Amino acid sequence: MEMFLNSVMSLILLVPEDKINRPILNFSEAIINANLPEKYGPMKLR
Repeated sequence: MEMFLNSVMSLILLVPEDKINRPILNFSEAIINANLPEKYGPMKLR
């Protein structure tokens, strides 16, 4: 699970912040908040 989280976060860092990729950021954030609420829930990725 940690490797998955690291790959998601590195992918987000590589993706430019524009209106095409913003839904990808929101989707990844929702996945992390749903799967790891106790560890990563309050953390914002942006």
